Amino acid sequence: MTTVDHHAATPPDGAQGRAPRLVWAVPVLVVFAAIAYAGLLSRGPSMGDHECINAVAARQALREGQFFIPYVNDAPWVRKPPLGMWLIAGAAWLLERGQDIPVSDFTARLPSAVGGIVNALAACWLGAMMFGRRAGLVAGVVMAGCVGSIFFARNAQVDMVMTAFTTLSLACFWRACVHERPAKWAMIGFYLALALAMLAKAPLPLAIVGGSLTAYWFITRPLEAILSGRTNTAVDGDALAPTKPGLLAEWGRQARAIARMRPILGAVLFMVVFGAWPLYVWLKVDGAVELWRTEYLDRASGEMSGQDEGFFYYLPTLLGFVLPYTVSLIEALAAPFLSWYREHRRGLLFAFTWAAFGTLFLSVMAFKRPHYLLPVLPAYVLLLAPVIDRLFFGTVPMLVSPRTVRLAAGITPPVLAVAAIVGGVVIHRVMPAMLPGYVLAVAVGVAIWTAAAMAYRAHRRGWSFVLLNAGTVAMTLVVWPVLGEHLETSPEEMALARELERHGITGRDEILWVGKRPNARLDFYAR
Repeated sequence: MTTVDHHAATPPDGAQGRAPRLVWAVPVLVVFAAIAYAGLLSRGPSMGDHECINAVAARQALREGQFFIPYVNDAPWVRKPPLGMWLIAGAAWLLERGQDIPVSDFTARLPSAVGGIVNALAACWLGAMMFGRRAGLVAGVVMAGCVGSIFFARNAQVDMVMTAFTTLSLACFWRACVHERPAKWAMIGFYLALALAMLAKAPLPLAIVGGSLTAYWFITRPLEAILSGRTNTAVDGDALAPTKPGLLAEWGRQARAIARMRPILGAVLFMVVFGAWPLYVWLKVDGAVELWRTEYLDRASGEMSGQDEGFFYYLPTLLGFVLPYTVSLIEALAAPFLSWYREHRRGLLFAFTWAAFGTLFLSVMAFKRPHYLLPVLPAYVLLLAPVIDRLFFGTVPMLVSPRTVRLAAGITPPVLAVAAIVGGVVIHRVMPAMLPGYVLAVAVGVAIWTAAAMAYRAHRRGWSFVLLNAGTVAMTLVVWPVLGEHLETSPEEMALARELERHGITGRDEILWVGKRPNARLDFYAR
């Protein structure tokens, strides 16, 4: 036994008592996620600067064999770990072998699409262990179909791969330490997945996973045991009397359980899988430690950029990431404390701790970017899973009355129409060339979501759930090629790349660049 669950409770159907039988559903989830993430992937917009960095490094590695220390513009690029570059190089080697110019937009973005599929499967598995088979499948579908996942699974940055391993590590931890029948192999999986997450994008996974699990193990679990009234047995004279556990006693139990998590083996695995690369770089690249200090500590404190976006920067980001389920987010955040979600409380508290710590940690950092929130998004999806499950498949009343839900379904079509018109006015002013594509995408989305609302009113809630998710994916498949035709980020670099190509200057030629690092798009597209 890997560890001991001191507070074992009767699990919901299929959640912990036996392994979830989701074999029939997994292929469906994979196909859905693959369409959402890889459908028409090669026809999208050109890549941005940060997308091109790993792509350029992968191209140079394939040409010159520099895999352990990536190079960008003939300079070592060791600010971030190399897993993203390795995966892009692997995709190009498999799909574009023999080409004179390896690594296309498609192969650069493909690892993120695969990472998105893995992330959806990991959320499905963790949700099934927490809440039961059906809610686990709901978690996987919501994870695969929400806007945040779709956007970054079509982006060549490594964040989706990092998020997939982060989710997998926490799922393995649950299987090893919280499941009523702990599995030794799962603890090994936890350390390996965490190390791979760090190899994708250090040091964020260690902060999110380590901080969330520390808070859960020493704050959430002891308080859950005390407040739920679980009792130990003490001897009072000749009679056995129940006594509530004290906080110090609970901390002692949790601390003793750490020894059974195989921390020494975990440290060895972590150092072999992740630690070998920074050690190698430290030995081979002068000034690497100072570079990492600047990149991580100075960036987090705001010294590097001089930026501070404000504490609530991630609130609107989160609301956009969980679309089309934003309206249910309030109930999801309250779910761990609501009586009708009592059977799922342990899993909800686990996800709540992950979400709360991760969001708080990111919010206190001075330097903020939307994609930093991505490894916390699965926690919010897991909080949403029982709520969405009840809304579309359950019989227990939600936070609002069924009548209110039906009324909301009834007014959804006109609200969507008004929002579409307002959005069209904005698009016409800002990017008029994209207006025809916008109209087509919105027409498809409004039609499908209106059908979803009508299906809900007609008590066809399962079909409503299918249509709601199909609408998001359908709009993505319509918008993506339109973006490819009309959207061009950093047009100056693209214009310069075209001029260099016109004059016969390729990516193999040496150019002296005065000033800061040139935009990586220039190096990638000036082939």
